[in-house]
Amino acid sequence: KKTEQVHLIIGSKGVAQTDEERYIFTLLDNILGGSMSSRLFQEIREKRALAYSIYSFNQGFKGAGIFNIYAGTRKENFEQVIELITQEMAKIKREGITKDEMERAKEFVKGSMVLGLESSNNRMNYIAKSLFYYDRIIPVDEIFEKIDLVKAEDIVTIANKLFVDKYMNLAVIGDFEELPIKEIRI
Repeated sequence: KKTEQVHLIIGSKGVAQTDEERYIFTLLDNILGGSMSSRLFQEIREKRALAYSIYSFNQGFKGAGIFNIYAGTRKENFEQVIELITQEMAKIKREGITKDEMERAKEFVKGSMVLGLESSNNRMNYIAKSLFYYDRIIPVDEIFEKIDLVKAEDIVTIANKLFVDKYMNLAVIGDFEELPIKEIRI
C-alpha cells in the first residue's frame, strides 16, 4: 500500500485474561514496550529516532492471549526496527531485567490502575470484566498483592515461554513490493 509510513505489528502468543501469569506478563509488557520508559520506546524512539510510535500490548481473552508490538516507522528504518525489537526480546530472555525496571513497572502498573479507576466508565468496565471473567469483583488490593509477588526470574521464565520463534508473526502495511524480512526470529 502506498503510505509514507510503514506500520508493523509483531505478534506472539500472549496470556489469557484468566491466567495467573497475567500479572507477570503485565510487568513484562510494561518493561518491554508498555510505557514511555520502556526499553523499546527508549531505544528505538528516543535514543535512535527510528520510529514515530512504538509500544506493546497484551490482549487477554477468556482462554487465550495475543501479545503485540506495534511500530510506525519510515521504510528505510523498517529492517533495523525489527532487528532492535527482536534484540530487546532476546535480551530479556537471556539477561533478565534490572531491579529498577521491576520496581518502576510495578509502580507504573499499580498507579495506572488507580488513576484509571477514577473514571466512572473505567470503573464500570473493570467491574463488568471482573464479573465476566472471574464471577466476582476482584479487589484492587488483591491485584496489587499479586503484582508485588512477581520476581525478576518470573519475567525471564514467561519471556522464554512466549517469545519463541514458532509463535512470532509479522503484519505490515507499507510501500513494499516484497518484504525484506521473511520471518521473525528471537
